[in-house]
Amino acid sequence: MKTLKIMGVQYQINFVDDNTRTDCAMGRMDSKAAIININKSMPEDNQRVTLLHEVMHCLSEMLNLELTEKQIAGLSTGIFEVMEINQYYFQGM
Repeated sequence: MKTLKIMGVQYQINFVDDNTRTDCAMGRMDSKAAIININKSMPEDNQRVTLLHEVMHCLSEMLNLELTEKQIAGLSTGIFEVMEINQYYFQGM
């Protein structure tokens, strides 16, 4: 089982079949259950950016930032791109 600690809360990360979803979402977070589900049928990079996207939802909720879906989508994609292009600086951190 994979887990990720976000603001002191241990989230379970599940890679699930896409046929379990009817809304075409690539990921979903449940803050009450501390679970993040990621569609495992996507390419690995898409899974990683989706995980970052769901983490951004967690942070927005925990910090009461009230970020919109558009803001979260833009920030998660932008941050992922910076981290990918500049891997040297982010490896081992």
